[in-house]
Amino acid sequence: MNPEEFSGKTADGGGARSPGGSVPHSQAASYPLHAILSALTDQIFVVNRQGRHLFANAAGAAALKCDPGEIIGKTGAELGLPPNLVAMIEESCGHAFASRQTVHEMAILETPAGPVELAFTFSPILPSDGSPPNELVVTIREAAQDQEAVEQLWARVHQLHHIIDAAPTLIAYIDRDERYLFSNTSYAGWFGKRPQDIYGLAVSEVVEPALYDRLREHLQAALRGEYVSYERQWRALDGALRTLHVVYVPEVDALGDVLGFVAVVNDITDRAKIGEALRQSELQYRLLAETIPHIVWMTDPGGVMQYLNHRWTDYTGHHFQDASQAQEVAAFIHPEDLPALDAAWAAAAHTLSPFRTEYRLRGADGQYRWFLVHGSPLVDSKGAITRWFGTSTDIHEQKRANEEQAFMADLIDRLRRHPGDPEELLWQVVNAVGRHLKVARCTYAEIDVARDLVYGYRDYRDGYSVGATGEFPLSRFGPGPLAALMSGETSVNPDVTTSPITPGDYGKVFTQIGIHAYITIPMMKDGVPVSTLSVLSAAPREWTAREIALLEEVAERTWFAVENARLNRAAQDELKERRRAEAEILRLNDELRRRVTQFETLFDVIPIPIGVSFDPECQVINVNKVLSEILAIPVDQNASLTAPLEERPTGYKMLHQGVEIPGEDLPMQNAMRQNNTVRDVEFDIVRADGAVFNLLGYATPFHDGAGRVTGGVGAFVDITERKRAQEQLEASYAREVLLNQIGQAARVSTDPDVVQEKTLETLGQGLGVDRAFLSFVDSAHDVIRTGQDWRAGGIPSIAGEYSLSAHKFVLDEIYRQYSTITINDVRQAGLTPTTAAAFQSAGTKAFISVPFFDDTRLTAFLTVAMSSRERVWTRDEVSIVETAATQVRLAVESARINQREHTIAATLQEALQPSIPQNVYGLDVGSYYKAALQESRIGGDFYDLFAIDEHTHAVVIGDVSGKGLAAAAQVATVRNMLRCVLYGKQSLVEAITDLNETLTTRELLSGFVTLFVGLYDANTGVLTYVSCGHEPALARRAETGVTERLTSPAPPLGVSETAVYQEQTARLHAGDALVLYTDGISEAGPTRQDLLNTRGIIELLNATPSDAGAVAIAQQIIAGVEKHAQGRQRDDICLLVLVARSTTH
Repeated sequence: MNPEEFSGKTADGGGARSPGGSVPHSQAASYPLHAILSALTDQIFVVNRQGRHLFANAAGAAALKCDPGEIIGKTGAELGLPPNLVAMIEESCGHAFASRQTVHEMAILETPAGPVELAFTFSPILPSDGSPPNELVVTIREAAQDQEAVEQLWARVHQLHHIIDAAPTLIAYIDRDERYLFSNTSYAGWFGKRPQDIYGLAVSEVVEPALYDRLREHLQAALRGEYVSYERQWRALDGALRTLHVVYVPEVDALGDVLGFVAVVNDITDRAKIGEALRQSELQYRLLAETIPHIVWMTDPGGVMQYLNHRWTDYTGHHFQDASQAQEVAAFIHPEDLPALDAAWAAAAHTLSPFRTEYRLRGADGQYRWFLVHGSPLVDSKGAITRWFGTSTDIHEQKRANEEQAFMADLIDRLRRHPGDPEELLWQVVNAVGRHLKVARCTYAEIDVARDLVYGYRDYRDGYSVGATGEFPLSRFGPGPLAALMSGETSVNPDVTTSPITPGDYGKVFTQIGIHAYITIPMMKDGVPVSTLSVLSAAPREWTAREIALLEEVAERTWFAVENARLNRAAQDELKERRRAEAEILRLNDELRRRVTQFETLFDVIPIPIGVSFDPECQVINVNKVLSEILAIPVDQNASLTAPLEERPTGYKMLHQGVEIPGEDLPMQNAMRQNNTVRDVEFDIVRADGAVFNLLGYATPFHDGAGRVTGGVGAFVDITERKRAQEQLEASYAREVLLNQIGQAARVSTDPDVVQEKTLETLGQGLGVDRAFLSFVDSAHDVIRTGQDWRAGGIPSIAGEYSLSAHKFVLDEIYRQYSTITINDVRQAGLTPTTAAAFQSAGTKAFISVPFFDDTRLTAFLTVAMSSRERVWTRDEVSIVETAATQVRLAVESARINQREHTIAATLQEALQPSIPQNVYGLDVGSYYKAALQESRIGGDFYDLFAIDEHTHAVVIGDVSGKGLAAAAQVATVRNMLRCVLYGKQSLVEAITDLNETLTTRELLSGFVTLFVGLYDANTGVLTYVSCGHEPALARRAETGVTERLTSPAPPLGVSETAVYQEQTARLHAGDALVLYTDGISEAGPTRQDLLNTRGIIELLNATPSDAGAVAIAQQIIAGVEKHAQGRQRDDICLLVLVARSTTH
């Protein structure tokens, strides 16, 4: 703010006045307070009891973005301050006036750069006569600044004010209109008046006419910006003749305009009294300089330091005494910043103007911090610099914040420059982060937890020769780092050798590769880490909260940018097309310039929109036929939107991103105004009839022989269709994404109810509707069945069964066309009142419904609806619902079919794989079966146990090549034929040979069968067996605990019709265990390189108790198999365990 008044009393209480705002440097000798206040960055104001501003320093005026004269006498509300801020100021001023005490307040001010917390101090100016205060000083600064220093400063200012008011020197401020804006008591008293009596009066209204005529020459000289000094004898009110020394010091703003001048009148008949007053004033100035929260300094004309306040010592630890230490002072300034300081100082000395620059200053701790330096020269009446005053303000935190903002702005710009190149984008990020934080390494890696993979991209390295690029197993990093990564929390380690977050012995590992501190930031998606950004330091480092926050923001932005870059690669074709179009435009315009004499012919023939102006102001533009058709104007009409109003076309506008382009920024006008080629300008032509055209423009100026602009040409490419295609492509992409999501939802379960619920949820959320449901119509039972519907916002469910006949009138009306029905508003859709009322009572305001018919019979319908509002459905939305309806219905029907197939498969499995009795004559039996394809629940492995006679049983286990239903069908063939041959043959080997010949010659198998068949005589304990390429049977002896392999080398059935098979025998004693199994057990394992094999089965068998029953042995073996396989079953599993028991003959 600029002051209207700065005094110890108000207009009705008398007192001195003084001009405020910026004071000319030549005035500083007579009025040094203003020189000091002008160098401060705090906002300082003086207001009266009515809330009107009487004074403001330069920082205050700049904060309100006003010229000083615009603030005089205005309140905060009149200056446009926010209402809440005005209310707070008025309330705080009232408290300060009433209590005569300083009042402190805090407030948040919203700025374009974000919210700023401000600290306010309201200090009343107490008159020396004890009367109530009529003015107070308002100090505003950012809350982080030192409030105590501000209070001390203004205490000194108040003292100085009283000194000025009490001084016998006559002081006044006169504006450019020769009106008094300030006078101290002495000045007003000279004319027998009080300061408030002459405030706002013209000089001619205060002094006698004759005296004014003599003064007028001096007044005008001062208002021309001249320094005026003269002596004159005037008669005082008491009649005494006094000799006065008068000085007029003009105040000039930054543009050189004179704002007014300070009049200083000294009664030189009493110099001793004036000298004493000046010495006291100097003491007050020094006290003021020692209290403000800035480094205050003063130098001689050559820049040699003369004075530094105690803030210098507090910061640097250096005690400045006199000019002999000037070189010591310079040593505290960073050497790199000295040239800029010297240059700014030299320029200011040359122009006799203030300077402002920044430098780093070394503190007592040896660290450098940034300071903002303000310096002002003190100039004498001859225009010579006599002294420099200035302040140095600590802006280190602000500087760091600005650097981080600049870094983020630069990083964002880098990310934008590589929208379609993720690898280059990541390199830009890690390189920029590494250099900004000055770390040894910065890396970015992507993580695939499901595949146990980490992929490291090109990393930033400072001093490292080996990078961390390529693929690595995620598990390689160990459990500690993996746990930290999976937590999703930022890992901050200042010293890997001492920090408690360093896992296990990793401190040694880190230090061996030169890492002593690190920050790792994981990016999470659905609770799983997908990428990390890490910075590594070669030395221990205390990471700051600002650095951590910066890295977290960079990590998040980088992840999104990389994802977007991968999506944006599809846009490269359009970019190439635009470049091609630009090249074509450049070529055509070059041709235009080379063939100016043939321009008219080319102008009519060229098939692209062209505009030409031979007017350097571009007030007339001629267009060719193509452009005139776009603009819907005659070819001979002036097309310039900057033409005089009577000639300017009104049938169209030119817009960029929906905002009308100012005339001077239109392509051709801009090219001629800047005398430069304008390229690749995209804009819209919007005609009065509603037609819109998208154009890509290029414009260049014409020049005469002297290089002056004489006109210009603009060439444009109509990209309307391309833009439409792009919009359609984006809509199509969104449509495909939603349909893909619905497809994914349909695969989450085989339960039809779950499929219906998930697909409807995806459709409803994707379209932003209030409800989505699928209903099936059962005409035979007069029922409409509506499954679980998706709902938003707590809307009640409509799932359940409804009477078809009760709702038939609604269905017949809306589906009478046998097609999709779209209703934007049920009240205005032309429905019958009964149907409209039915929808309104159900809370439906708009809907899309897709019916399904079997011939003319309605079988189902899918509906999406709005309950909260009406909605205009787009064509794309209707298409999505129609496609999704088919998907959802097919998914639900498929799930139901699959469910029925599961039931059939379970029944078939029971038929093909009958239950085995646990107890047969002479044997204890245990078994286990599990198909590889759980959706079919059956497979090609099988076992069998049946009686041949009263004491002999056939023991069978086999494996048909293949899986699922196809293999199960082969099982039925082999199992049944095997029983026939075993019943009809005297010899086991004859039975097997006949079975193989029949299967092979009749081509009854699509593949082959491995088979182990044994005949066990419970009376003798003899097992006669044949193995047809099957896994060896295992016999564990109860007496010795030794496990034997029972093998009989022969090919599988179905391989060769001449295959030869051999019988083998083995005797089982009471307690001996016989284990038969398929390769689904022997080949079980987490990987193909870690299979269980027969040796593993033997170990599992030997681990069972020697007296265990067959069921217990089977259960323990299967448990061991599942543990070794780690949940990965590749093949059908079949196991048969027999334990011999004693028999009575």
